[in-house]
Amino acid sequence: MLQEKPPKRRKSNEDPKQSLARYARYSAIAFQMVAVVVLFVLGGVKLDSLWEAMEFPLATLVGSVLGVVLALYYSLKDLTK
Repeated sequence: MLQEKPPKRRKSNEDPKQSLARYARYSAIAFQMVAVVVLFVLGGVKLDSLWEAMEFPLATLVGSVLGVVLALYYSLKDLTK
């Protein structure tokens, strides 16, 4: 019976510290995106609670869309550096 050889692993020419720094950078960008979206959504919820006359949560909707747009803008700006 023929035995298959395990696939060869490519050795990375990249320094482990450099790959860790890159991982930390992308993780920080992800946390920044989440923070921006959460802050804008919470701000919208707070505004909606102040505007009790409105039945539709317009500020929450606008805050969430604006938060996502700003989070994408800032993350793309950081990634292009």
